[in-house]
Amino acid sequence: MCGRHRRRRPRACKKALRPVPTPTGGAGIMSDSPEDPGRPGDRPLAVAVMGASFATGNRGVAALMASLVRIFLLLRPDARLSLFIGARTSAPQECTVGGRRIRIDVVNFRLAPWSRPRENMLWIFLLACAARLLPPLRAKIVRVNAWLRALDRADLVADIRGGDSFTDMYGMDKFLLGSLPRLAAVCIGKPLYLLPQTYGPYRRRFTRRIAAYILGRASTVMSRDHAGADVVRELFGSSRHAPPVVFCPDVAFMLEPVAPERFAVEPPLTDAGAACMLGFNPNGLLYNGGYTRSNMFDLKFDYRAFVHDLVARILAETEAHIMLVPHTYGAPGTINSDPDACQAILADTPAGVRGRLHLVTGEYNQSEIKHVISRCDCFIGSRMHACIAALSQGLPTLAIAYSRKFKGVFDAVGLEGSVLDARNVDRSEALDATLSFVKQCVPRTRRDEETVRVIQEKILKSFADHIPACRACAGPHGA
Repeated sequence: MCGRHRRRRPRACKKALRPVPTPTGGAGIMSDSPEDPGRPGDRPLAVAVMGASFATGNRGVAALMASLVRIFLLLRPDARLSLFIGARTSAPQECTVGGRRIRIDVVNFRLAPWSRPRENMLWIFLLACAARLLPPLRAKIVRVNAWLRALDRADLVADIRGGDSFTDMYGMDKFLLGSLPRLAAVCIGKPLYLLPQTYGPYRRRFTRRIAAYILGRASTVMSRDHAGADVVRELFGSSRHAPPVVFCPDVAFMLEPVAPERFAVEPPLTDAGAACMLGFNPNGLLYNGGYTRSNMFDLKFDYRAFVHDLVARILAETEAHIMLVPHTYGAPGTINSDPDACQAILADTPAGVRGRLHLVTGEYNQSEIKHVISRCDCFIGSRMHACIAALSQGLPTLAIAYSRKFKGVFDAVGLEGSVLDARNVDRSEALDATLSFVKQCVPRTRRDEETVRVIQEKILKSFADHIPACRACAGPHGA
Protein backbone atom coordinates (compact mmCIF):
# COMPACT_ATOMS: atom_id res chain seq x y z
CA MET A 1 0.00 0.00 0.00
CA CYS A 2 1.03 3.62 -0.27
CA GLY A 3 2.93 5.36 2.49
CA ARG A 4 1.56 7.77 5.01
CA HIS A 5 0.76 11.08 3.36
CA ARG A 6 1.60 14.55 4.51
CA ARG A 7 -1.62 16.30 5.51
CA ARG A 8 -2.32 19.50 3.66
CA ARG A 9 -4.26 22.17 5.48
CA PRO A 10 -7.37 23.29 3.56
CA ARG A 11 -7.36 26.90 2.43
CA ALA A 12 -8.88 29.24 4.99
CA CYS A 13 -11.10 32.08 3.89
CA LYS A 14 -10.27 35.69 4.64
CA LYS A 15 -13.22 36.76 6.74
CA ALA A 16 -15.66 35.23 9.17
CA LEU A 17 -19.29 34.61 8.36
CA ARG A 18 -22.14 36.46 9.94
CA PRO A 19 -24.55 34.32 11.96
CA VAL A 20 -26.73 32.18 9.71
CA PRO A 21 -30.36 33.26 10.18
CA THR A 22 -32.86 30.78 11.54
CA PRO A 23 -36.36 31.26 10.06
CA THR A 24 -39.16 31.28 12.59
CA GLY A 25 -40.50 27.80 13.21
CA GLY A 26 -37.82 26.02 11.25
CA ALA A 27 -34.15 25.32 10.83
CA GLY A 28 -31.62 27.86 9.60
CA ILE A 29 -30.69 27.96 5.90
CA MET A 30 -28.17 29.89 3.86
CA SER A 31 -28.94 33.15 2.08
CA ASP A 32 -29.85 32.98 -1.61
CA SER A 33 -28.61 36.48 -2.37
CA PRO A 34 -25.58 36.78 -4.68
CA GLU A 35 -24.50 39.84 -2.69
CA ASP A 36 -24.70 38.12 0.68
CA PRO A 37 -21.98 39.86 2.76
CA GLY A 38 -21.43 36.61 4.65
CA ARG A 39 -19.82 34.95 1.66
CA PRO A 40 -16.05 34.42 1.89
CA GLY A 41 -13.87 36.52 -0.33
CA ASP A 42 -11.64 33.91 -1.95
CA ARG A 43 -12.48 30.96 -4.18
CA PRO A 44 -15.23 28.52 -3.14
CA LEU A 45 -14.40 25.61 -0.87
CA ALA A 46 -14.26 22.45 -3.02
CA VAL A 47 -15.54 19.37 -1.16
CA ALA A 48 -15.26 15.88 -2.65
CA VAL A 49 -18.05 13.77 -1.12
CA MET A 50 -17.83 9.98 -1.05
CA GLY A 51 -20.32 7.42 0.22
CA ALA A 52 -23.61 9.22 -0.42
CA SER A 53 -25.83 9.96 -3.41
CA PHE A 54 -29.32 10.99 -4.48
CA ALA A 55 -29.33 8.42 -7.29
CA THR A 56 -30.32 5.56 -5.03
CA GLY A 57 -33.50 3.85 -3.94
CA ASN A 58 -32.23 3.94 -0.35
CA ARG A 59 -33.75 7.07 1.14
CA GLY A 60 -31.46 6.79 4.16
CA VAL A 61 -28.37 7.27 1.98
CA ALA A 62 -30.08 10.14 0.14
CA ALA A 63 -31.00 11.69 3.51
CA LEU A 64 -27.33 11.67 4.48
CA MET A 65 -26.40 13.43 1.24
CA ALA A 66 -29.09 16.10 1.55
CA SER A 67 -28.08 16.70 5.15
CA LEU A 68 -24.41 17.09 4.21
CA VAL A 69 -25.29 19.66 1.57
CA ARG A 70 -27.24 21.61 4.16
CA ILE A 71 -24.51 21.39 6.82
CA PHE A 72 -21.70 22.55 4.54
CA LEU A 73 -23.78 25.41 3.15
CA LEU A 74 -24.77 26.53 6.63
CA LEU A 75 -21.12 26.67 7.69
CA ARG A 76 -19.61 27.63 4.33
CA PRO A 77 -22.15 29.24 1.98
CA ASP A 78 -19.45 29.29 -0.70
CA ALA A 79 -18.95 25.50 -0.57
CA ARG A 80 -19.15 23.54 -3.82
CA LEU A 81 -19.82 19.86 -3.27
CA SER A 82 -19.05 17.19 -5.87
CA LEU A 83 -19.88 13.50 -5.67
CA PHE A 84 -17.15 10.95 -6.31
CA ILE A 85 -19.24 7.80 -6.63
CA GLY A 86 -19.78 4.62 -8.56
CA ALA A 87 -22.25 5.46 -11.34
CA ARG A 88 -22.83 4.73 -15.01
CA THR A 89 -22.59 8.40 -16.01
CA SER A 90 -21.40 11.72 -14.66
CA ALA A 91 -24.85 13.31 -14.91
CA PRO A 92 -25.21 15.95 -12.16
CA GLN A 93 -27.63 15.51 -9.28
CA GLU A 94 -29.85 18.07 -7.59
CA CYS A 95 -31.46 18.68 -4.22
CA THR A 96 -33.46 21.39 -2.50
CA VAL A 97 -32.02 23.15 0.55
CA GLY A 98 -34.05 25.90 2.17
CA GLY A 99 -36.27 26.13 -0.89
CA ARG A 100 -33.26 26.60 -3.18
CA ARG A 101 -32.25 24.13 -5.89
CA ILE A 102 -28.63 23.02 -5.53
CA ARG A 103 -26.70 21.32 -8.33
CA ILE A 104 -24.17 18.67 -7.33
CA ASP A 105 -21.58 17.66 -9.94
CA VAL A 106 -20.76 13.97 -10.24
CA VAL A 107 -17.35 12.48 -10.99
CA ASN A 108 -18.17 8.85 -11.65
CA PHE A 109 -16.18 5.66 -11.54
CA ARG A 110 -17.10 2.08 -12.45
CA LEU A 111 -16.41 -1.17 -10.63
CA ALA A 112 -17.22 -3.54 -13.51
CA PRO A 113 -14.03 -5.20 -14.83
CA TRP A 114 -15.10 -4.51 -18.43
CA SER A 115 -15.50 -0.75 -17.87
CA ARG A 116 -13.22 1.69 -19.66
CA PRO A 117 -9.82 2.04 -17.94
CA ARG A 118 -10.25 5.76 -17.32
CA GLU A 119 -13.40 5.02 -15.28
CA ASN A 120 -12.35 1.70 -13.76
CA MET A 121 -11.74 2.11 -10.02
CA LEU A 122 -9.10 -0.60 -9.80
CA TRP A 123 -7.10 1.12 -12.54
CA ILE A 124 -7.63 4.51 -10.86
CA PHE A 125 -6.41 3.06 -7.57
CA LEU A 126 -3.26 1.64 -9.20
CA LEU A 127 -2.52 5.03 -10.76
CA ALA A 128 -2.96 6.67 -7.35
CA CYS A 129 -0.52 4.18 -5.83
CA ALA A 130 1.98 4.96 -8.60
CA ALA A 131 1.58 8.69 -7.91
CA ARG A 132 2.41 8.08 -4.26
CA LEU A 133 5.35 5.81 -4.90
CA LEU A 134 6.85 8.07 -7.60
CA PRO A 135 6.67 11.64 -6.21
CA PRO A 136 8.57 13.27 -9.12
CA LEU A 137 5.94 11.88 -11.51
CA ARG A 138 2.90 12.55 -9.29
CA ALA A 139 1.59 15.54 -11.25
CA LYS A 140 1.89 13.74 -14.60
CA ILE A 141 0.24 10.56 -13.30
CA VAL A 142 -2.68 12.43 -11.76
CA ARG A 143 -3.14 14.48 -14.92
CA VAL A 144 -3.73 11.44 -17.13
CA ASN A 145 -6.92 10.42 -15.30
CA ALA A 146 -10.01 12.67 -15.11
CA TRP A 147 -11.20 11.19 -11.79
CA LEU A 148 -7.86 11.78 -10.09
CA ARG A 149 -7.55 15.26 -11.63
CA ALA A 150 -10.93 16.26 -10.23
CA LEU A 151 -10.14 14.75 -6.83
CA ASP A 152 -6.81 16.58 -6.73
CA ARG A 153 -8.60 19.92 -7.21
CA ALA A 154 -10.70 19.35 -4.08
CA ASP A 155 -9.71 21.01 -0.82
CA LEU A 156 -10.85 18.03 1.21
CA VAL A 157 -12.50 14.62 0.91
CA ALA A 158 -15.60 14.07 3.06
CA ASP A 159 -16.55 10.39 3.31
CA ILE A 160 -19.67 9.01 4.98
CA ARG A 161 -19.68 5.49 3.47
CA GLY A 162 -23.48 5.18 3.38
CA GLY A 163 -23.57 5.63 7.16
CA ASP A 164 -23.02 1.94 7.93
CA SER A 165 -20.90 0.41 5.16
CA PHE A 166 -17.45 0.78 6.74
CA THR A 167 -17.66 -2.83 7.90
CA ASP A 168 -17.23 -6.33 6.51
CA MET A 169 -20.68 -7.30 7.85
CA TYR A 170 -22.14 -7.03 4.33
CA GLY A 171 -19.41 -9.16 2.77
CA MET A 172 -15.70 -8.97 2.00
CA ASP A 173 -16.25 -7.90 -1.63
CA LYS A 174 -18.41 -4.89 -0.68
CA PHE A 175 -15.84 -3.82 1.91
CA LEU A 176 -12.85 -4.10 -0.41
CA LEU A 177 -14.47 -2.44 -3.42
CA GLY A 178 -15.87 0.31 -1.18
CA SER A 179 -12.40 0.98 0.23
CA LEU A 180 -10.66 1.63 -3.12
CA PRO A 181 -11.82 5.26 -3.63
CA ARG A 182 -10.77 6.15 -0.06
CA LEU A 183 -7.38 4.51 -0.56
CA ALA A 184 -6.93 6.45 -3.80
CA ALA A 185 -7.60 9.72 -1.96
CA VAL A 186 -5.04 8.77 0.69
CA CYS A 187 -2.47 7.87 -1.97
CA ILE A 188 -2.58 11.26 -3.66
CA GLY A 189 -2.41 13.03 -0.31
CA LYS A 190 -5.86 14.57 0.02
CA PRO A 191 -7.10 15.47 3.53
CA LEU A 192 -9.63 12.74 4.36
CA TYR A 193 -12.43 13.47 6.84
CA LEU A 194 -14.48 10.46 7.88
CA LEU A 195 -17.90 11.90 8.65
CA PRO A 196 -20.34 10.58 11.29
CA GLN A 197 -20.91 6.90 10.59
CA THR A 198 -20.75 3.46 12.20
CA TYR A 199 -17.37 1.73 12.37
CA GLY A 200 -17.17 -2.05 12.35
CA PRO A 201 -17.62 -4.76 13.08
CA TYR A 202 -14.46 -6.01 11.36
CA ARG A 203 -14.60 -9.79 11.58
CA ARG A 204 -11.54 -10.66 9.52
CA ARG A 205 -7.89 -9.82 10.15
CA PHE A 206 -7.43 -8.53 6.59
CA THR A 207 -10.36 -6.11 6.79
CA ARG A 208 -9.14 -4.90 10.18
CA ARG A 209 -5.78 -4.04 8.62
CA ILE A 210 -7.39 -2.13 5.73
CA ALA A 211 -9.76 -0.30 8.08
CA ALA A 212 -6.86 0.65 10.34
CA TYR A 213 -4.85 1.86 7.33
CA ILE A 214 -7.65 4.20 6.19
CA LEU A 215 -8.56 5.35 9.70
CA GLY A 216 -4.95 6.01 10.59
CA ARG A 217 -4.55 8.38 7.65
CA ALA A 218 -7.74 10.36 8.19
CA SER A 219 -7.48 13.97 9.34
CA THR A 220 -10.49 13.41 11.61
CA VAL A 221 -12.66 10.41 12.39
CA MET A 222 -16.25 11.22 13.42
CA SER A 223 -18.37 8.47 14.94
CA ARG A 224 -22.14 8.72 15.25
CA ASP A 225 -22.11 6.37 18.25
CA HIS A 226 -19.78 5.75 21.17
CA ALA A 227 -19.44 2.03 20.39
CA GLY A 228 -18.01 2.88 16.97
CA ALA A 229 -15.47 5.19 18.57
CA ASP A 230 -14.45 2.33 20.87
CA VAL A 231 -14.00 0.04 17.84
CA VAL A 232 -11.60 2.55 16.28
CA ARG A 233 -9.62 2.97 19.51
CA GLU A 234 -9.43 -0.80 19.96
CA LEU A 235 -7.96 -1.17 16.45
CA PHE A 236 -5.05 1.08 17.38
CA GLY A 237 -4.59 0.41 21.10
CA SER A 238 -1.83 2.67 22.39
CA SER A 239 -0.30 3.27 18.96
CA ARG A 240 0.90 6.81 18.31
CA HIS A 241 -0.71 6.53 14.85
CA ALA A 242 -4.22 6.39 16.35
CA PRO A 243 -6.42 9.01 14.65
CA PRO A 244 -8.41 11.61 16.59
CA VAL A 245 -11.91 10.17 17.13
CA VAL A 246 -14.79 12.50 17.98
CA PHE A 247 -18.50 11.93 18.52
CA CYS A 248 -21.05 13.60 16.26
CA PRO A 249 -24.76 12.68 15.97
CA ASP A 250 -26.09 11.19 12.74
CA VAL A 251 -26.30 14.01 10.20
CA ALA A 252 -29.79 12.94 9.05
CA PHE A 253 -31.21 14.83 12.04
CA MET A 254 -30.53 17.90 9.86
CA LEU A 255 -32.76 16.77 6.98
CA GLU A 256 -35.54 19.20 6.06
CA PRO A 257 -39.01 17.77 5.32
CA VAL A 258 -40.65 18.91 2.07
CA ALA A 259 -44.33 18.39 1.30
CA PRO A 260 -44.84 16.33 -1.89
CA GLU A 261 -46.99 17.80 -4.64
CA ARG A 262 -49.37 14.86 -4.30
CA PHE A 263 -49.79 12.49 -1.37
CA ALA A 264 -50.51 9.04 -2.83
CA VAL A 265 -51.84 6.52 -0.31
CA GLU A 266 -54.31 3.64 -0.69
CA PRO A 267 -56.91 3.58 0.67
CA PRO A 268 -57.04 7.37 1.11
CA LEU A 269 -56.71 8.69 4.63
CA THR A 270 -59.92 9.78 6.33
CA ASP A 271 -60.49 11.43 9.67
CA ALA A 272 -59.69 8.66 12.13
CA GLY A 273 -61.23 10.59 14.99
CA ALA A 274 -59.56 9.67 18.27
CA ALA A 275 -57.73 6.69 16.72
CA CYS A 276 -53.95 6.73 16.47
CA MET A 277 -52.25 6.85 13.05
CA LEU A 278 -49.29 4.49 13.33
CA GLY A 279 -46.52 4.74 10.77
CA PHE A 280 -44.90 1.37 10.06
CA ASN A 281 -41.77 0.85 7.95
CA PRO A 282 -41.13 -2.85 7.16
CA ASN A 283 -37.57 -3.52 6.03
CA GLY A 284 -37.58 -5.43 2.72
CA LEU A 285 -34.06 -6.75 3.27
CA LEU A 286 -34.96 -8.26 6.65
CA TYR A 287 -38.24 -9.53 5.19
CA ASN A 288 -36.20 -11.61 2.72
CA GLY A 289 -33.62 -12.85 5.23
CA GLY A 290 -30.82 -10.47 4.23
CA TYR A 291 -28.54 -10.76 1.21
CA THR A 292 -27.99 -14.45 1.97
CA ARG A 293 -31.77 -15.06 2.29
CA SER A 294 -30.91 -17.05 5.40
CA ASN A 295 -31.25 -14.83 8.50
CA MET A 296 -28.07 -12.97 7.61
CA PHE A 297 -28.30 -10.69 10.67
CA ASP A 298 -28.85 -13.48 13.24
CA LEU A 299 -32.26 -12.31 14.42
CA LYS A 300 -33.89 -14.39 17.16
CA PHE A 301 -37.16 -14.62 15.25
CA ASP A 302 -38.52 -14.82 11.72
CA TYR A 303 -38.90 -11.17 10.73
CA ARG A 304 -41.38 -11.93 7.93
CA ALA A 305 -43.73 -13.81 10.28
CA PHE A 306 -43.26 -11.12 12.92
CA VAL A 307 -44.40 -8.19 10.77
CA HIS A 308 -47.48 -10.10 9.56
CA ASP A 309 -48.40 -11.07 13.13
CA LEU A 310 -47.75 -7.54 14.37
CA VAL A 311 -50.06 -5.88 11.86
CA ALA A 312 -52.78 -8.47 12.49
CA ARG A 313 -52.63 -7.98 16.26
CA ILE A 314 -52.56 -4.18 16.08
CA LEU A 315 -55.66 -4.18 13.88
CA ALA A 316 -57.39 -6.76 16.13
CA GLU A 317 -56.45 -5.33 19.56
CA THR A 318 -56.52 -1.56 18.95
CA GLU A 319 -58.46 1.03 16.97
CA ALA A 320 -55.30 2.34 15.37
CA HIS A 321 -54.88 2.94 11.66
CA ILE A 322 -51.58 1.82 10.14
CA MET A 323 -49.70 3.63 7.38
CA LEU A 324 -47.17 1.35 5.63
CA VAL A 325 -44.18 3.57 4.72
CA PRO A 326 -41.44 2.27 2.38
CA HIS A 327 -38.00 3.84 2.88
CA THR A 328 -35.91 1.85 0.38
CA TYR A 329 -37.29 1.51 -3.13
CA GLY A 330 -35.68 -1.58 -4.58
CA ALA A 331 -36.89 -2.76 -8.00
CA PRO A 332 -39.96 -5.02 -7.78
CA GLY A 333 -38.95 -8.57 -7.00
CA THR A 334 -35.52 -7.63 -5.62
CA ILE A 335 -34.32 -8.54 -2.15
CA ASN A 336 -34.12 -4.96 -0.85
CA SER A 337 -37.60 -3.70 -1.76
CA ASP A 338 -39.69 -2.19 1.04
CA PRO A 339 -42.72 -1.71 -1.29
CA ASP A 340 -42.77 -5.47 -1.99
CA ALA A 341 -42.85 -6.21 1.75
CA CYS A 342 -45.63 -3.64 2.22
CA GLN A 343 -47.68 -5.15 -0.61
CA ALA A 344 -47.30 -8.63 0.88
CA ILE A 345 -48.52 -7.41 4.28
CA LEU A 346 -51.50 -5.67 2.66
CA ALA A 347 -52.42 -8.79 0.67
CA ASP A 348 -52.31 -10.89 3.85
CA THR A 349 -54.67 -8.60 5.78
CA PRO A 350 -58.35 -9.67 6.03
CA ALA A 351 -60.75 -7.53 4.01
CA GLY A 352 -62.76 -6.65 7.13
CA VAL A 353 -59.96 -4.56 8.64
CA ARG A 354 -58.09 -3.58 5.48
CA GLY A 355 -59.73 -0.14 5.52
CA ARG A 356 -57.49 0.75 8.46
CA LEU A 357 -54.31 -0.31 6.66
CA HIS A 358 -52.96 2.38 4.32
CA LEU A 359 -50.10 1.88 1.86
CA VAL A 360 -48.00 4.83 0.70
CA THR A 361 -47.90 4.17 -3.05
CA GLY A 362 -46.03 7.29 -4.19
CA GLU A 363 -42.27 7.03 -4.64
CA TYR A 364 -40.95 10.02 -2.73
CA ASN A 365 -37.49 11.45 -2.24
CA GLN A 366 -35.78 11.63 1.14
CA SER A 367 -37.31 14.97 2.16
CA GLU A 368 -40.80 14.15 0.90
CA ILE A 369 -40.94 10.80 2.70
CA LYS A 370 -39.90 12.58 5.90
CA HIS A 371 -42.92 14.87 5.45
CA VAL A 372 -45.14 11.82 4.88
CA ILE A 373 -43.88 10.34 8.15
CA SER A 374 -44.82 13.57 9.94
CA ARG A 375 -48.50 12.77 9.25
CA CYS A 376 -48.29 9.90 11.75
CA ASP A 377 -48.86 10.04 15.51
CA CYS A 378 -46.17 7.47 16.31
CA PHE A 379 -43.80 5.33 14.30
CA ILE A 380 -42.30 1.83 14.16
CA GLY A 381 -39.50 1.09 11.70
CA SER A 382 -36.64 -1.20 10.78
CA ARG A 383 -34.78 1.23 8.53
CA MET A 384 -32.72 3.42 10.82
CA HIS A 385 -33.11 6.62 8.85
CA ALA A 386 -36.87 6.13 8.62
CA CYS A 387 -36.80 6.09 12.42
CA ILE A 388 -34.56 9.17 12.53
CA ALA A 389 -37.01 10.94 10.21
CA ALA A 390 -39.72 10.26 12.81
CA LEU A 391 -37.62 11.04 15.90
CA SER A 392 -36.37 14.32 14.42
CA GLN A 393 -39.98 15.49 14.07
CA GLY A 394 -40.89 14.67 17.65
CA LEU A 395 -42.81 11.44 16.98
CA PRO A 396 -42.71 8.68 19.61
CA THR A 397 -40.68 6.04 17.78
CA LEU A 398 -39.74 2.40 18.23
CA ALA A 399 -36.96 0.90 16.09
CA ILE A 400 -36.95 -2.86 15.42
CA ALA A 401 -33.18 -3.19 15.11
CA TYR A 402 -30.99 -5.72 13.32
CA SER A 403 -27.55 -4.31 14.25
CA ARG A 404 -25.89 -2.37 17.03
CA LYS A 405 -25.96 0.83 14.99
CA PHE A 406 -29.55 1.57 16.08
CA LYS A 407 -28.92 1.50 19.81
CA GLY A 408 -25.61 3.29 19.47
CA VAL A 409 -27.04 6.17 17.44
CA PHE A 410 -30.16 6.62 19.58
CA ASP A 411 -28.48 6.19 22.96
CA ALA A 412 -25.76 8.66 22.01
CA VAL A 413 -28.31 11.46 21.56
CA GLY A 414 -30.32 10.71 24.69
CA LEU A 415 -33.12 8.71 23.05
CA GLU A 416 -32.69 5.57 25.12
CA GLY A 417 -35.56 3.14 25.09
CA SER A 418 -36.38 3.73 21.42
CA VAL A 419 -34.77 0.47 20.24
CA LEU A 420 -35.96 -3.14 20.35
CA ASP A 421 -33.04 -5.33 19.26
CA ALA A 422 -34.34 -8.29 17.24
CA ARG A 423 -31.06 -10.12 17.87
CA ASN A 424 -31.73 -10.26 21.62
CA VAL A 425 -35.47 -10.91 22.09
CA ASP A 426 -37.76 -13.67 20.85
CA ARG A 427 -40.89 -13.09 18.76
CA SER A 428 -43.28 -13.20 21.70
CA GLU A 429 -41.31 -10.58 23.64
CA ALA A 430 -40.99 -8.40 20.55
CA LEU A 431 -44.73 -8.56 19.81
CA ASP A 432 -45.69 -7.74 23.42
CA ALA A 433 -43.26 -4.81 23.63
CA THR A 434 -44.37 -3.39 20.29
CA LEU A 435 -48.07 -3.71 21.09
CA SER A 436 -47.49 -2.01 24.43
CA PHE A 437 -45.82 0.87 22.57
CA VAL A 438 -48.74 1.19 20.14
CA LYS A 439 -51.35 1.16 22.92
CA GLN A 440 -49.61 4.09 24.59
CA CYS A 441 -49.78 6.18 21.42
CA VAL A 442 -51.75 9.41 21.86
CA PRO A 443 -53.01 11.07 18.65
CA ARG A 444 -51.63 14.46 17.65
CA THR A 445 -48.93 14.67 20.31
CA ARG A 446 -45.23 15.35 19.87
CA ARG A 447 -42.22 14.94 22.08
CA ASP A 448 -40.28 17.96 23.24
CA GLU A 449 -38.64 19.27 20.07
CA GLU A 450 -35.91 20.97 22.10
CA THR A 451 -34.03 17.65 22.04
CA VAL A 452 -33.85 17.77 18.24
CA ARG A 453 -32.65 21.38 18.24
CA VAL A 454 -29.84 20.47 20.64
CA ILE A 455 -28.82 17.52 18.43
CA GLN A 456 -28.70 19.78 15.37
CA GLU A 457 -26.53 22.28 17.20
CA LYS A 458 -24.14 19.49 18.21
CA ILE A 459 -23.82 18.41 14.57
CA LEU A 460 -22.98 21.90 13.33
CA LYS A 461 -20.54 22.47 16.16
CA SER A 462 -18.78 19.16 15.51
CA PHE A 463 -18.26 20.02 11.84
CA ALA A 464 -17.09 23.55 12.66
CA ASP A 465 -14.73 22.31 15.38
CA HIS A 466 -13.16 19.38 13.55
CA ILE A 467 -13.05 20.40 9.88
CA PRO A 468 -10.72 23.42 9.71
CA ALA A 469 -12.14 24.66 6.41
CA CYS A 470 -15.54 25.01 8.10
CA ARG A 471 -14.13 26.51 11.28
CA ALA A 472 -12.13 29.09 9.37
CA CYS A 473 -15.23 30.87 8.11
CA ALA A 474 -18.00 29.88 10.50
CA GLY A 475 -19.26 32.29 13.08
CA PRO A 476 -22.26 31.58 15.31
CA HIS A 477 -24.76 29.46 13.45
CA GLY A 478 -28.37 28.47 13.61
CA ALA A 479 -29.74 25.01 13.20
